[in-house]
Formats: sequence, C-alpha cells, structure tokens
Amino acid sequence: MTSGKNKLVKEYFGIAFSVGLAVVFLFFAFRGVNYNELLNSLKNISLFWFVVLLVSTMFSHWLRALRWKLMLKSIKKDITVSHTFASVMIGYGINNIVPRFGEVSRAVFLGQFEGISRISVLGSIVVERIMDTIFFGLAVVISGYIYAANLDSKFGWLKLSVLIGAIGVAVLVIFLLLLIKKEQYIVPKLSRILEKLSPKFASKIEALLSKLVSGFKCFSTFQDFAISVVLGVLIMLNYALSTLIGFYMLGIPSEFVVNYGVAWVTMSISAIGVMIPTPGGLGSYHTITKSVLHDMYNLSNSYGISYALVTHGIGYFFNILIAAGYLIAFRKKYGGLKLTKMFSEAEEEI
Repeated sequence: MTSGKNKLVKEYFGIAFSVGLAVVFLFFAFRGVNYNELLNSLKNISLFWFVVLLVSTMFSHWLRALRWKLMLKSIKKDITVSHTFASVMIGYGINNIVPRFGEVSRAVFLGQFEGISRISVLGSIVVERIMDTIFFGLAVVISGYIYAANLDSKFGWLKLSVLIGAIGVAVLVIFLLLLIKKEQYIVPKLSRILEKLSPKFASKIEALLSKLVSGFKCFSTFQDFAISVVLGVLIMLNYALSTLIGFYMLGIPSEFVVNYGVAWVTMSISAIGVMIPTPGGLGSYHTITKSVLHDMYNLSNSYGISYALVTHGIGYFFNILIAAGYLIAFRKKYGGLKLTKMFSEAEEEI
C-alpha cells in the first residue's frame, strides 16, 4: 500500500513539475508582447494555408507510422499502418495532457491491437527517439551553415548544448553497439554491480537494457535500416515545409524575407522547445520560437508569439481530438478495452 502511495505521489509530482515548468515558460513567452498587435496578427490567418498546414502535419505523423511499421517488421510482419498511425496519434494526444505517458501508451495500444509484446514495442520507440535526437542535432548543425550571421552570437548556449548532446549521443551509440554484441556479458556483470547499491534499481536497469537490445534488433536487414533513415530525412524535410507553410498561413511581414532555409533554421532550433518536458512542448516551444524569430530575424515579439501559438495550437489540439476519436472508436471495437487497467499493467511490465 505504501509503495503504491509513493508511486502515486511521484506521478503527481512529475505532472505538477511539468505543468509548473510550462507556466514559467509561458510567462517568458508572453513577456514584452503587444497584445493589440498579437490579436491583429491572429486575424490575418489564412484558412487555406491553415488546412494545408494541418495536412502537412498529419503527413509527418503518417511517415512516422510507416517508419515504425518497418521497425517492427522483425516482431510481426503484417502490422498495419492504420494501427501504428492510431497508436502514434494516441501517444501524441496523451503526451499533450500527461507528459511521459505518451510513449508508454503507444506501446500499450499497439501491443493490444496487434497482440505483440509491449516490451519489444517500447524498445523500438527508444530506438526511434535516439534516431530523432541524432536527426535534430544534425538539423541544428546544418542551420549554422544556412544562417547568414553567426548562430553562436544569437544563441550562445546552443553550441555548448549541441556539443554536449553530440557527445552524449556518441557515447550512447557506442554503448548500445557493445551491448548488442556483448549482451550476455555486459548485462549480468552490470546487474551484479548495481545490486550492491540497490536490487530494485538493478532490476529496472536490467529491464531497460533488455528493451534497448530488443529495440535495436528490430532492424532485421541493412535495407530496413536504410529505409528507416530515408524516412527520417523525409520527416525532417516535411517538418521544415510545415514551418514554411505556417509563415504563409499567418501572413508574412513586409520586412521578412521567408524561404525554405529560414523555415529550416526556425524548425531546428524551436524543436528544442518540444524536447523540454512540458506538456506537449507547451510554453517552452513558444518561448524559443519567439526568440528565434525576434533575435535572428528581427521580427516583433507579437508576430513571434502569434506564430508559435498558431503552429503549436494546430498540432496540440488536433492531436488531442484525433487521439480522443481513436480512443472512443477502439473502445467500441474492443468491448473489453479498459484504459485504467491497461496503463496499470503497462507500468508494472515497463
């Protein structure tokens, strides 16, 4: 009973911390904004480009679902894209409300729909996140070459962050390669060392390493890996395209020369806000996006925050709506689908 209460307290604390962090970021995001200018800029939204942006955003999710299906082929060959897409959308929707549960829910629901191990599914999600981190890191590096001025002079913290991230990813990749080749030697030895500190912690680490190995074994052939990389590149290119469409949707200020390069730079750096553990990037995305448009392209704070509000809002609310629709539909299709029970079982297994 006490263990259950402690776990519940930790969950509530994690949610409270995430929401509190979002509030702090929102404070900085709206600081220095002229609200009359903000409202006027929001009135200029083009319905046509709004629909185009929504389609482009959903296309990125579909590409993710297609890549995920390919990554899971070694677990089950006939997984449908409709199920991977549904699971992706449910994960995004839940993550926008309760951070951290999004990834777990993806594994839970796809495991339920396809009758496969949630541990194996979660392993593929871990691999996917590592790939995304590498791609976004490369995107920021490319931004340094695209941006006409010195990127470091505008965002002094960025170079150090990218360097630390690159070193961290490199160390992780090396460790994972060794883990995959020497799993039977590394895992037991590491587990014995950690058991001296905490048996419970050692058990969790052993389970985590098992997920990682399982996830990286999802690429049964080099061809599957290569196609996954190509899909990852297409996802990044489409993210930048969606960013460009967002400018057309909101209306482009006369002093602003917008092109795909500008969109790439804006997408790459503002994506850092999505990685910060706030609900769906709420607040953190807005703060960084406003800073990028103001500090790098001399646009007003009002335009920057209105752009962030609209582009983030489309993904945020539509993801929740689509996730809710899928949950209702699957609840009817699978009469015994009990969400609370599924999540409690998933937490015990994961």
